Amino acid sequence: MNTVLLRAAISALWTDERGSSPVQFAIWSLLLGLWLAFSVAIFVAWDNRADSSKAAYAVSDIFSRQEEIRNNLFVQMHDLTEDLVNNDSGDVKMRLTSIQLAPSPGDPTVFTNQVQWSCAIGGGDGDAITVHDNGSIPHAVIPPMPDGDSILLTETFVPYTAISRQVLPTSFEWENQIVTQPRRPIAFVPLCASAAAQPGVSCSVNADFNNLQVFVDDC
Repeated sequence: MNTVLLRAAISALWTDERGSSPVQFAIWSLLLGLWLAFSVAIFVAWDNRADSSKAAYAVSDIFSRQEEIRNNLFVQMHDLTEDLVNNDSGDVKMRLTSIQLAPSPGDPTVFTNQVQWSCAIGGGDGDAITVHDNGSIPHAVIPPMPDGDSILLTETFVPYTAISRQVLPTSFEWENQIVTQPRRPIAFVPLCASAAAQPGVSCSVNADFNNLQVFVDDC
């Protein structure tokens, strides 16, 4: 009996064509407005994501063509990245690391990925980016290399705040990790420290590579 009554009620509602045009218009306008806002927010966010990726590739290519990388060049590339992503949501963070497949200090017959030097810039108080060491190498993005070869790892972290906080979460951070090989016919790219330290730049060098003049003080 209950089933028969339920089917009759559904049939009656399904065939009932009565309604209020203003009410339907208000409901569909709200739904379409929300869908439009969501679509625009997603498009703008993905466009910003694409800009951050393209900027990271451009900067990494510039780095890979250098014979020396000084602190002032690192600062200029950081500023260029901020200009390319048209970012006003916060400070863009950047890290540049030279990684070599080198003999392990404990066993020279075993070759492992090792940080030659690493520099970082950007980030506010409590959010400053740190340099890489051998324990923080992102091995998942490092391609296979022949013994003694090296790569440059360029990482950018671009903050993004959605245009509508009601449609999307408040903020994102686009992370890009670009691996390039130095274009120069050398096993590594030397890092040259300028006499006057650049503000906001922190650099470290692996002591195991000091004898290879990876870090050059005389500029």
